[in-house]
Amino acid sequence: MAQHLTEFGFTALESEIYVFLLGESPATGYRIAQAINKPAANVYKAIQSLEAKGAVSTENEGIKSVRPVPSADLVKRFERDFKKRLAQVEKSLSEFKEPPLDDSVVTLKSEPACIGYAMRLILGAKKSAAIICDPSHAEELEEAIAQAEANGVRIQLWERPGGVLRVGVDHRSSLTAGHDATGYTGYFSHHPVLGASIHDGVACEIAVSQIQTEIEQSGGGKRFSRILSELI
Repeated sequence: MAQHLTEFGFTALESEIYVFLLGESPATGYRIAQAINKPAANVYKAIQSLEAKGAVSTENEGIKSVRPVPSADLVKRFERDFKKRLAQVEKSLSEFKEPPLDDSVVTLKSEPACIGYAMRLILGAKKSAAIICDPSHAEELEEAIAQAEANGVRIQLWERPGGVLRVGVDHRSSLTAGHDATGYTGYFSHHPVLGASIHDGVACEIAVSQIQTEIEQSGGGKRFSRILSELI
């Protein structure tokens, strides 16, 4: 847990102190320093910082002791702060105009970037979107897909394990991505010919998989099932 707190502005020492206090509080600075085996001077300084951040409170009766703010309250505060910063970023970035669409192919070198572009494509769809993706990707794209469907977009979706991510939208825009020797790479484009080809290809793969499933569930048609599996 301590390492996760550093992602929200805590130092490693502050994180360790807060986690310790969740299990044992109230505690004096000296007790904390002994328990986590850190210099007392550093611990006292970290406690002051935690208090300034509203993560702990101190009791002044007798020997000063420290209590943590309940973890649920801290998490809610993180959420509020994050939403506030996100709104500020969104406002700042909204001042820049989107560049016009072109036919170039953009190379993406990370899985989060590919997911982001896929989400953007799906949300921008006008008529239809065909998607083949890993189940983990489907979870991340769930809201975008639901929003597109609410806007009247026809969605074809096949969740296929293996890290693959292919999206075709309106026979115009496309994304294809997956694992390769360098890590995770994707290619994004608004080229109409490429987009139409990928859209049709993804839609056909989904249709074939659905037909194969129907044949298998019907309890017969092994020959047709084998032929269809060779087409995928």
